[in-house]
Amino acid sequence: MDSGPFVASLTAQFLHISDIVQAGTSDKFRGYWPGGNSLRKTISIVVILSLLVLISGAWFVWQRNGAYGLNVLLRRGGSYWINVAADDARLSPAMRLALQPAIPEVVAGESAWKDVEPGFEVREIPVVAGGQAIDRLYLNRFDPARFRFVARNEPGGTKDIDQWEAALHPEGPGGTVLIVNGSYFGLKGEADTPLVSMGERLGPRDYDAKAGVWVANASGTHVVDLSGRDWRAVLDGAENAMVSYPLLIGQDGGNAVRAKSNWLANRTFIAEDRQGRIIVGSTKDAFFSLDRLATFLLNAGLDLKTALNLDGGPVAGLSVRSGSYNLKHYAWWEAQVADGKVSLLQAPRDVPWGMPVVLTVERRWNLAGQPRFAFRPRAACSIAARSLPSRSSSSCASSPEMPVRMASASTVSTSALSISRVSGSASPAVSGKAASRSISISACCQCRS
Repeated sequence: MDSGPFVASLTAQFLHISDIVQAGTSDKFRGYWPGGNSLRKTISIVVILSLLVLISGAWFVWQRNGAYGLNVLLRRGGSYWINVAADDARLSPAMRLALQPAIPEVVAGESAWKDVEPGFEVREIPVVAGGQAIDRLYLNRFDPARFRFVARNEPGGTKDIDQWEAALHPEGPGGTVLIVNGSYFGLKGEADTPLVSMGERLGPRDYDAKAGVWVANASGTHVVDLSGRDWRAVLDGAENAMVSYPLLIGQDGGNAVRAKSNWLANRTFIAEDRQGRIIVGSTKDAFFSLDRLATFLLNAGLDLKTALNLDGGPVAGLSVRSGSYNLKHYAWWEAQVADGKVSLLQAPRDVPWGMPVVLTVERRWNLAGQPRFAFRPRAACSIAARSLPSRSSSSCASSPEMPVRMASASTVSTSALSISRVSGSASPAVSGKAASRSISISACCQCRS
């Protein structure tokens, strides 16, 4: 990360304030500084030393944590752990239950899948102990033939769940239906596990992955048990993928969590059932340790083939938007439990946490069994290309025939056509002479190199 702009900004601020201090100690302002030169010099020294301390602290954070660290400080004032008793009121009710000497047995309460739109269903499973719901699982089940799964990394940590919603629109083909936190990130907000985002390889290249990965490639979208497999081979050719850990349910159909602990947190996971559907799940509260979550999933009647844990805790936000169905969940909880001592993660400001790594689920462009690409004359493609970035426009102009990604409708009237970038949120409308023509292109005309 280039630290030049940051250093320049700090230097400019320092010089600006130094000028103000100098002005305050000049003859012009002497009337405002009673006590003579000695007091003025003392105040100047204190101000300058304070500025140096602030600049040094900011520089340390920038060097260690980059823009992500500064954003954490500005957004929530940092984070820290505090020691609490197992029955402390600052813990959630579900956490206090899980910290009892005898953890209560839980079962899945009554629930059913509900259709939201073709290929997408939702379900909320109450987690019941002693006849009372103590937690809840938010489940989202997708047909991967209709929805694509995308890994995204925003290292600056500038987006919480609300800001990710604002950046990714839910409407129409290509719309983002679900946003949830992804795998783990490092000190500077960069992916801490291997990740493929829209064809770009991110995260560490040298990594010992033995748990699992969700991967979307030409063969479909799957949650893969990496036992005895090389993650590099699994990610080869992937459009999107995300290595994470631990594996909750392995390919043998059993609980794959080897290390038992009572680390409690808001949980998220991605799973594949035996019909090939992909389930993205989150917990409302923080009752579950990882091994107990895996056991619960196995006993919940979900017919899961594999399941992979994603990062949990306060970053585990969830947004679901599809038509009239909307669900937003802010995560807050994480507690370490070791040697009978409980440490609760806290932040000075009670605000949603930034989410540097997220998984999004988006409607596919090529629906209803239509081909992914079809050739159309350059003239038809260029109409849409005028509203696309210059790279796409120049590529379209260079070839007599261009592959055009097809929409669900065979013919789209350009008077109502909106051009959108798959990875962005801008949607400038096609206008002018093109508005009177009808063309057989999708809302995303992309030239294939």
